[in-house]
Amino acid sequence: MNGGAARRLSNDPPGIYSNQPVFASGGRAVIHQSNRQGATNLWMQPLDGGRLVQLTTGPGPDESPSVARDGRIAFANARFRCMLLVHELATGKTRELLEHSFYIWAPTFSPDGRDVAFSRAEMDGSWHIWIAPLSGGTAQRLTSGSVPEIYPRFTADGASVIYHTWSPGAGRIWRVPRTGGPAVALTPLRDEDDQYGDISPDGRLLAFARTEKGKTRVYVAPVEGGESRRTIDSDSTLPRWSPDGRWIAFSQSRGFNGGVFVAQADGTNIRRVSETGSWPVWWPDGKQLGFLTTAPAGAQQISTVLPEGGAAKPIRGIQFSGSNNPFDVSPNGRLLATSNSVDLSSQIWMLDPQR
Repeated sequence: MNGGAARRLSNDPPGIYSNQPVFASGGRAVIHQSNRQGATNLWMQPLDGGRLVQLTTGPGPDESPSVARDGRIAFANARFRCMLLVHELATGKTRELLEHSFYIWAPTFSPDGRDVAFSRAEMDGSWHIWIAPLSGGTAQRLTSGSVPEIYPRFTADGASVIYHTWSPGAGRIWRVPRTGGPAVALTPLRDEDDQYGDISPDGRLLAFARTEKGKTRVYVAPVEGGESRRTIDSDSTLPRWSPDGRWIAFSQSRGFNGGVFVAQADGTNIRRVSETGSWPVWWPDGKQLGFLTTAPAGAQQISTVLPEGGAAKPIRGIQFSGSNNPFDVSPNGRLLATSNSVDLSSQIWMLDPQR
């Protein structure tokens, strides 16, 4: 192979994902999974740009296709439910706040400790921001945009929730009232992403990850408008303000191998506090940082470390399925909120397309 210019095969609207491509027998089409009709099913896209063909139907998800030489297609049908969980650190007890048939992701506590906001995916590919009372009860949807909306964080006064959009276009950070209503953009429309925002404890500054020319770094901007200032010059993302507003914790990447760092709010005095892990979270007293890493068996675990660095300590008793479940700590430091999934069924199927 000599390489050459890439050619786009699919052109779906925001909120539609198409992935896991494999060549069909004969090499004239690509078989892949997509949620074009709501559920995740298998589709075939001819390389000549011809009509898309839906190969499977039903609730799915039909995933991970593999094609034999004779054209038969093996694929997995794995069903699960996702839960929003609250863990008591002192007792190790876990309480299920709610469940959903698709993904729940990145929960966060309100400053008054009464509610939990989170991102929720639907079968049609949409993602929106929801909020639920910590005491239990009906969840309320806060956003309803045309592109996926994820990663909520409360403003310091608890009156609003910020989040960012996630789509083939540029991501942008928004603010919506805690009770729902029109959203207001906090970052300008750009060609690349502004994501993973966090509001300073005094409510004045927004720290966020900005991508420029393919490089992602932490920026800070006034919440009410004004010039953005790059705070960290090296690769950096997922900024989180310390409770006193003097420090920003961040990671090199969203993967678990880059480590956790802290820097003063102006970007000086950077130090590495963990060799591995990502997704840092400050404890409310500012005396320790939690972060995500992987256990020896490969599943996610939550560990803590001192802001000055030192040996990390895993939090025992929380079992995760997979490794993409960001978490948050309650304002009183007693609870963790996270999501997790439970497999309901997992089967391998064979499809013999008609010739």
